[in-house]
Amino acid sequence: MRISRRRFGAWLGVSTLAGGLFGRVSPTAFASEAEPEMRRTIERELKRVKVPSLQPPWRLPVEWYRAAVGRLQERLREEKLGGALLTNHLNHNYFGGFFLTQTERPMWLWIPATGDPVFFHPGLDRDLASSWWIKDHEWYFDFHHSGAYNQVAWAAGPEADLWQWVCEGLKKRGAGQGKLALDSEPVPSLAAKLKQHLPEVEWTSQEKEILRMRQVKTSEEIGLIRKAIALHDAMLEFARGYILEHGTAASDYEVGIATSEFGTRKLMEALGPELDGRPHTGVGLDLGFGCRTGVATAYPHPNQFFFKRIERGDAIQIASLIRIGGYGGEGYRACHIAPMPELGKKLWEVHT
Repeated sequence: MRISRRRFGAWLGVSTLAGGLFGRVSPTAFASEAEPEMRRTIERELKRVKVPSLQPPWRLPVEWYRAAVGRLQERLREEKLGGALLTNHLNHNYFGGFFLTQTERPMWLWIPATGDPVFFHPGLDRDLASSWWIKDHEWYFDFHHSGAYNQVAWAAGPEADLWQWVCEGLKKRGAGQGKLALDSEPVPSLAAKLKQHLPEVEWTSQEKEILRMRQVKTSEEIGLIRKAIALHDAMLEFARGYILEHGTAASDYEVGIATSEFGTRKLMEALGPELDGRPHTGVGLDLGFGCRTGVATAYPHPNQFFFKRIERGDAIQIASLIRIGGYGGEGYRACHIAPMPELGKKLWEVHT
């Protein structure tokens, strides 16, 4: 691939400035560098649009997670439960604030009725887990695992039973008997395995109760949601304006790219030194944006890639899914380019 001197210089500038920019991303890092009309629109709207709520904090503090664990522990004690073993990554995020990538590799967060939590996780996430606030953690090398634990080593042999490893970890921490909770109803095969490894434990599910905790938001959570939705609304407004300005000269792909750049740069302006590339900063950020035009708008959950020029008479949908610190939401706007066919008018009237 041939690279022009101008483009090479632009990218060299990005890498040279990276250390001093911190959260501020150079405009040369974006697609609009090569599209003057797109660049003019974005630069103009960045100056015009204000999102006052985009201010720190950008995630929940450690104190919030400690308090969430404390609320669960209070409930466990009321129910005479010795602790809860959480397998759902949403619960890991809610109580621990890890925001680790969930793959086929299982993770467990143990929250005793009293005392500090314990995290059992794959070795790939060792450094992220150990540098966060939960200091008691154990890890396995990989999935499927064989050999020793808590070591960067692998030995050929039979596949290890990770549930047995976790159960032994609980027993080691004094949770080998009594009533314990899971965050889901165990399937028969898992129930049998738990009975085998911890025969003196009676398991129950706290799935509904933990979900209820996640559903009822605290003021800190609502604050993050408001920030995300404010940016979300600004991006939808930008996309609608971009379509009005560029019309049939643009594609749905272009609208999505331009809006993503606008939203990212607006957020980076506010983040400042918060985003420095180090762990546990800028977590839970998601600036998902999409645009589709024409026949693709007929499908509620389309599976096709959107790369179509906007045409007269097209129905258009712009959609945004924004999260800050793991909190936010999604929303959509329906548009239509004139002329509208009679069926389109009828659908529009029903829709609105």
